[in-house]
Amino acid sequence: MSGRRNGRHPKSVSATELSKLGQCELMVALNLADAPTQAMKELSRQGEVEHDRFHLRAVLNAGTADEVARLRK
Repeated sequence: MSGRRNGRHPKSVSATELSKLGQCELMVALNLADAPTQAMKELSRQGEVEHDRFHLRAVLNAGTADEVARLRK
């Protein structure tokens, strides 16, 4: 079981991290928009980068080689 901590797969995503993504989706669904400040814009950009990272991890775990190559461009 090399690379595993507490029996979890090393590339697994925690429920807490998934729930944070769900909170963002809820705000969008309810149209809870504020006038964005510069700090909000930066946090949004960081969130998008993190979302892309999660997506890439999901594809690497279950995607095809073609999909992985397309995402790495």
